Amino acid sequence: HVSDRHEILAMYQGFGTHYVDLWVGTPPQRQTVIVDTGSGVTAFPCSLCDDCGSERYHTDSVFVEAKSKTFQPAPCDKCTLGPCGSLGQGDLDGVCLVAKRYEEGSTWKAYEGIDWCYPGGPHDEALEDDGKLREVEAAAAAAADGADPDLAESFRFPLRFGCQTMVTGLFKTQLADGIMGMENVRTALWAQMHIHGITRKRAFSLCYLRQSHADKVGTEAGALTLGGTDQRLHKSPMMWAENVAGRNTGWYAVDVRNIYLRAGSGLSYAAQEKDSITAVEIDASTLNAGGIIVDSGTTDTYLKRSAKAPFVAAWKAVTGTDMPVGGRSIRLTLDELDALPTILVQLRVATHLNRDDAQAKGRPPGEVVTGMASHVDETHPTDVLIAIPASHYMTRESKGGDWKLRLHFSEGDDSGGVLGANIMLGHDVAFDLDNGRIGWAESECDYESISGNMADASR
Repeated sequence: HVSDRHEILAMYQGFGTHYVDLWVGTPPQRQTVIVDTGSGVTAFPCSLCDDCGSERYHTDSVFVEAKSKTFQPAPCDKCTLGPCGSLGQGDLDGVCLVAKRYEEGSTWKAYEGIDWCYPGGPHDEALEDDGKLREVEAAAAAAADGADPDLAESFRFPLRFGCQTMVTGLFKTQLADGIMGMENVRTALWAQMHIHGITRKRAFSLCYLRQSHADKVGTEAGALTLGGTDQRLHKSPMMWAENVAGRNTGWYAVDVRNIYLRAGSGLSYAAQEKDSITAVEIDASTLNAGGIIVDSGTTDTYLKRSAKAPFVAAWKAVTGTDMPVGGRSIRLTLDELDALPTILVQLRVATHLNRDDAQAKGRPPGEVVTGMASHVDETHPTDVLIAIPASHYMTRESKGGDWKLRLHFSEGDDSGGVLGANIMLGHDVAFDLDNGRIGWAESECDYESISGNMADASR
């Protein structure tokens, strides 16, 4: 079952979030989970969870432990997610208790369970009800590149997860059944796969699209790569920023060197020398105090209150109009939306670069390299430059043309900030834990182009 390759699986559009399929148990039961780099535990509703949203809101029914012949509660002497105690429900007196509360107020309680799981695969049907690959399938899986959903069971491993008995807030009303923690901790799903030898590299990448709708049948909206990244998704070279949180801490954080506004570029990502670019006059040390994390589970982006005035001034200088107020609807045509500035965020380059990395090669004479900051900052030419068009930092609120700004200046001077999922849109964002860095490559995030054309694809 040991694999030296990565697995690529489809992501689906949720309500402001993205989710993936997990098939858990024997026979497998589907549970959909939002992808969250800001937490470290995977959890979803189980049979003791009453009024948990499964029938009204979620894509699936609760996970029924009794229907899986391989499920077991984690023994009290081997808890990994929480302390041993009494659940107070059913006959589960000696179990590992788990409880989580999130920044926006949602909570859940669970006990730790263990069962076989494979991520991805066909969206609407389980693979191999007996939980074992036939010999011919195992051989094909070993030779495949990880993109074939029909071979997803070759990535099967014993998952430790929170078997939820109570949920509140968004965990009840979200489209996905539960949550998949992807922090840099041993309990994260990517880490469990690595510990069990299913993936060779301590790495994963998230490639997000935004679809105009989300429904229970599944609206495909990107790709998740477990065990690395896949260059077939990339429109530009991967550019590596330093993970300033360190290699052995939970969250992922970046150092924002500068922020710019690029006029008149609409949806165009590729930088040109002739671009009209205005710097937002923000002190970098103030902006980064408290840390700026990259959090896929947060829909919007949040910066310090002190950054608002210089941002508003730069917006006025570039557009001649006042910047929209965050969270307040404004009426825009699509042409007016496309005419809004593109936000450029400059991130400090990673300390570790491989010889084949674009930043290690530098800027070719007379060229502008997409994703590299050389044309805006000659002092730090190999920094990462992320382009965020208006269609990503604004969200459509109605078919009539109402839009809202999803960039908020709400954080105190010591509380840091969050680059949320709207900043990640249109990029394959790679988390390389072994080398302490976070990569950004522009992408259409088209999972079908890989999973449907595996024979001709090259890694």
